[in-house]
Amino acid sequence: SLILSGAMMFEFLGWKEVDQLIRSALERTIKEKIVTYDLARQMEGGKEVRTSQFAEAVVERM
Repeated sequence: SLILSGAMMFEFLGWKEVDQLIRSALERTIKEKIVTYDLARQMEGGKEVRTSQFAEAVVERM
């Protein structure tokens, strides 16, 4: 939720490109089923990673 809050802040500041970059990277990461425990337990075939690893995965997709 912190990552999405950051995206919303950039949207509010008028930095739409940054907002979209973050949101699309977040979406791609989740579609690849790279998620934290709370989502992995609700998802078939989800790859459970630590929060820091999830953040790194999102950054790699930017």
